[in-house]
Amino acid sequence: MRPSFDELRVRGAQALHVRVERLLDHLSHFRQQLSPTCPATTLLFEGGVAPLSGASEEPQTIARAIARLDPETHGRLAEQSDAAERGMVKLLGYEPVSVGNPPRWHREPISGIEAPRCHWSRIDYLDTAVVGDHKLLWELNRHQYLLAPAFCWLLDREARRFELIQSHLTSWLNDNPPRTGVNWASSLELAYRAIAWGWLLWMLRDAPWRPELQGRLAMSVQAHALQIERYLSTYFSPNTHLTGEALGLFYIGTWLSRSPHSHRWRAKGAGILESAITRQVTADGVYFEMASQYHRYTAEIYLRYLLLAGATGWPVPATVRERLAKLFVVMRSVASAGGLIPLLGDDDGGLLLPQDARAPDDARALLLAAAVALRRPELTLSVESPPSYAYWLCGIEETDRFRDRSIERPHWSDIYFANGGLAVLRDGWESTAAVSVIDAGPHGALSYGHSHADALAMTLALGPTEFFIDRGTLTYTGPERDEFRETGSHNTLEIDGTSAVFPAGPFKWQRGIPARAEGVVFSSSEFSSFFGLAMGHVTGGRTSAHCRRVLHQKGGAWIVHDRGLREATRGGVVRWQLGPQLTATALTPQSVTVRDRTGAGVATVWLRGAAGIRIVTREVSLRLGDRTPAQCLELGVDSSLEALTIIVPARRDGSLVSLSVDMQRDEPHIVWSDDAGEHRLIAGVHQYLEAANLDHRVDLLWRTDCWGADNIGRVLLVAMPTVLLRVPADAGAVTDVLEQSGRMIALENRDGRWMPLNVVQPRSS
Repeated sequence: MRPSFDELRVRGAQALHVRVERLLDHLSHFRQQLSPTCPATTLLFEGGVAPLSGASEEPQTIARAIARLDPETHGRLAEQSDAAERGMVKLLGYEPVSVGNPPRWHREPISGIEAPRCHWSRIDYLDTAVVGDHKLLWELNRHQYLLAPAFCWLLDREARRFELIQSHLTSWLNDNPPRTGVNWASSLELAYRAIAWGWLLWMLRDAPWRPELQGRLAMSVQAHALQIERYLSTYFSPNTHLTGEALGLFYIGTWLSRSPHSHRWRAKGAGILESAITRQVTADGVYFEMASQYHRYTAEIYLRYLLLAGATGWPVPATVRERLAKLFVVMRSVASAGGLIPLLGDDDGGLLLPQDARAPDDARALLLAAAVALRRPELTLSVESPPSYAYWLCGIEETDRFRDRSIERPHWSDIYFANGGLAVLRDGWESTAAVSVIDAGPHGALSYGHSHADALAMTLALGPTEFFIDRGTLTYTGPERDEFRETGSHNTLEIDGTSAVFPAGPFKWQRGIPARAEGVVFSSSEFSSFFGLAMGHVTGGRTSAHCRRVLHQKGGAWIVHDRGLREATRGGVVRWQLGPQLTATALTPQSVTVRDRTGAGVATVWLRGAAGIRIVTREVSLRLGDRTPAQCLELGVDSSLEALTIIVPARRDGSLVSLSVDMQRDEPHIVWSDDAGEHRLIAGVHQYLEAANLDHRVDLLWRTDCWGADNIGRVLLVAMPTVLLRVPADAGAVTDVLEQSGRMIALENRDGRWMPLNVVQPRSS
């Protein structure tokens, strides 16, 4: 696609600025030109720094409340503060690494590579030979780890805590003059660092700051803002890079309110945020790059903008609040009973501001803050959701008033976000509820840079247990970058041993990516189902198709039926990645039992393909940089590319369920008994459903004999019609196939009469 005139203009102006900076940077008067035009100490907001959230309480009051009500956060922050004094800092998913005290700001701590000291534009930060892992280096230079000693100082007022903060900030300012070095190469990193500094100054506004240090910080922040403004990611990365930079400008313009540029920065930041949200968030609330961790980033960016704007009297259009609420509805929908969101697409391992020391996929605290700020009680997971994050953003009084209310459960359960392509099947909202998330949408926006080859991949949480998980991302560089993004690393069907789409660089894919997947969800009071179809291998000229159907009895088993199609195929593999806390043991060639680390039974998994189940161990990455061994179930399939997976959760008493095959009938029946009843599944046989005079050809027929809530025996019959899979000539034909085949038939037999159950097609509003 040819660049627009505006893109050429913006990129040309940025290139010109770079050249001018290089030519003039050696002149001392040029540095003064970008410095504040008024004394540094007068730049700060009156009283030290502006309010940075909706909290009205003093920082010390908030810290004491957190220490009392959230001892887990208090303990983690105290450990991090003590470790920083020893020169150890936990970065992303890595164990605490030695960075020094004060750190060596241009040294990547694991490889030991020292980045060059020259104009930022001359440094290729993606070249690991030059910089090492730039994500790791930049994470250190965000200074977010200094929030831990700041929190501890508010509680104990120990001089060593505050001295560590002052010495690290002084060291950084000495070692990172404006525009020099890798730490000035990313406008987003400048924005996140400035936000962290603003919070440090607000939290420690009663601390004995050295006046010259406050002045130097103000001068550096103004240089940060001028560079962010000049090198916005308008066309480079118009995603969370751009919105994060805009939030940084809004923050800086707020707490450097006496700068002559402050109003312009606030207006520019607000304008970008308000126009970007309709581009970056689909109509049903899914982030447009289809990556759950960047979805979380976007939700937090806009939540902080909304609260900061409200605290300082800046008007925000209603459309921002409405689209932000939809972002959080999606997050609440995909969160497991334990509050974790699945790692769909890329995970960069970072946080906008880690104020409660929890992992990025733990959405409990963020959802509580959103519920308070948006007045949406249904977004809260439970009364036990940690309050620390909401205390900082919304204040103690507002949060506690909200927490004292009884929890309101969402009015939805199963849901399909058709624009973003996320299907969610769940039992309900209790702590024992199971929830599955299926990626059934496009391959992301822009250059698909944060997308994975995970069409129709499925995660599954059984109550608090993360059962089937996404393998994660691990790294943004090197060959493992591609490995973790390809089809073989996801819970889906891999055909002919090759990825359905092929990487063409760390943040690109080869041309010819189709409209990747589409799906439908059907739901009743007893069962829910998903039907999806994905195209692949378009680049190679031998297009493949993959149909996945999921059928779930609420409170009971999950059945996944996969069928693929490709000309002259050699076969394929269906993979199910278990969480690292789980252990699978072969029960029969077709079944395994899965237990948690305490030995308690979690579920039985039964698979049918061309061969028996293989249990392999490979690394998963629960956060960028983290390597954790975990078992994976692999099922080989022949040229028919057909597989069946049945997951039966353990009974309430913890005992595991056995499945068997009844060969005494015309067609083999898979039978089992669990808390939901007695079950028979007929799969892979094309017969007619004669019950209730319904003439449908089906290949999945599930009969359940159970007891209803009224203690009256019931028989439920659920069927999914036969799918005649064809590879469409173009991606546009996918929709037609779905409309013809994506159906569920549910019947109930009482007193010898078959009656249809009410089946609906839930979609997001």
